[in-house]
Amino acid sequence: MEERIEYLLRQYEKNNCSREELEELFSYINGLRAGDQSLKQAVRNIYDDIKKNHPSFTYVDENGKLVLTGPDDQSAFSDKTLVSGKPKWKLLVVVTVSCIIGFCTLIWIVRKNFSVVNYIQKPTTSNPSKKISTKVQQGRLSLSDSTEVWLNANSVIEIPDKFSDDKREITLNGEAFFSSRSSSSAPLVIHCGRITITAHSSAFNIKAYPKDKQLSVSSVSGKIRVTQGSDLLGVLAGGQSLKVNKDDDNISRKAVSSENVASWREGNMKYEEEFLIDIIADIERVYGINVTLSDAAFERMRVSFSFTKDTPVARVLENLCAITNTQLDGENDEFIIL
Repeated sequence: MEERIEYLLRQYEKNNCSREELEELFSYINGLRAGDQSLKQAVRNIYDDIKKNHPSFTYVDENGKLVLTGPDDQSAFSDKTLVSGKPKWKLLVVVTVSCIIGFCTLIWIVRKNFSVVNYIQKPTTSNPSKKISTKVQQGRLSLSDSTEVWLNANSVIEIPDKFSDDKREITLNGEAFFSSRSSSSAPLVIHCGRITITAHSSAFNIKAYPKDKQLSVSSVSGKIRVTQGSDLLGVLAGGQSLKVNKDDDNISRKAVSSENVASWREGNMKYEEEFLIDIIADIERVYGINVTLSDAAFERMRVSFSFTKDTPVARVLENLCAITNTQLDGENDEFIIL
């Protein structure tokens, strides 16, 4: 108890008491008034110690009285008691009012110097804000430079509140289709993990889910630069696609139909020689289910497949198993391919 009282008194001395600590200190003062001898002795010991370093310290003594000492006083328990002849309840009012004034002053100082405006940093154009689509839906948004973005399910895009004149950079985790018609001379730069896509006035699709085995970029119009660090992986024109295998960094290119690029926006899912594991991942995102492959060899199986998002999931999986010569088990939200 003595250690706690000492802590509270030193906090009061430094004007650092919180409201709860002030209330606790007053409860001990009331104990002094009630004649608690052990509490009185504890307070006397504490003040003897404090007095060595602070001879002018104003305090409440072991009898619950407010004592004002001068720098020349040698006794921490001088007979010069403030309003000592007044009733004790009036003394308590004086102490309480003094503490309240000190506490309110502290609050004013804190608010002046550490206001919410100063303490919480306002978003700047260099700080990205997140736009997140729901797990089984897709969304559309317009960027500050008039670029239109269609965001596929379970995707996250980070963008600044406003692009600067010389910088248009965003970050994508997932899949999105971009239609950029901006007159800005600054290129649109999309960061997808280790891969960076750079474009001017272009229309293109990026599929860069972190857990997929491949990252793919497909161009509908304009020129697209794909880089990894300082290495140029390729430049795409309209109707071209580039894929990067995340396991071995192998790069493959092929021609694609513009109608099939980002056909997911209309609910049509189309795949040409894609890894089965990536197709399964899309099905999980579209329907919000879990699908397990019983054999790890299935993961690298390449499949051409298509389905529409309004098809029942069981039928989609049954059709997929039919063309991969596998079997389906499970129901509701949990399935396994054998």
